[in-house]
Amino acid sequence: IVSNLKLNNSFDLRFVPVLSIGKRYVSYLVEASTPESYVEAATSVVALKEVRKSIESTIVEIPLELKWKTKRLMNYRGFVSGGLRYSIDFESNAKKKAADDEVLVKLSQHDVLYTLGIGFEFYLPFSNKIAVEWRMGFGLRDILIHEPSPYTNGIDRMMQKNSLISITFE
Repeated sequence: IVSNLKLNNSFDLRFVPVLSIGKRYVSYLVEASTPESYVEAATSVVALKEVRKSIESTIVEIPLELKWKTKRLMNYRGFVSGGLRYSIDFESNAKKKAADDEVLVKLSQHDVLYTLGIGFEFYLPFSNKIAVEWRMGFGLRDILIHEPSPYTNGIDRMMQKNSLISITFE
């Protein structure tokens, strides 16, 4: 769904919702359990192992962006865009209770991001165009839900950063 309000020849106000399905990873170094004979032989050595926690996400972003376009040169035009996005994660585990043997890293369901993008439009015959854009999003809120856990105590804050390459056919 692409909604575009042309303000003048150079500026557009745009609404282009995004659906993202992905997975995030958080890695930790923890002390590994070692056999007693190993510990007695080398008491000053601590063995570490990596624990990797995956967090699945299905995110819908609702944007409001301003797009500045250059003058059209033959069938090409460059543009820069920026704005705000409201993000909601439908697979958020913010309200989930962990089982006894399970460790959860809980992330908030809601976030607000500011976005910056750069791209080019290629005009085709019959009033069609293809736009290629590289967009970056930067979260404004801490999405980590801080709970007393060894997995969240060491994290000061967790903010979203994303990069997107989009191809739009209009």
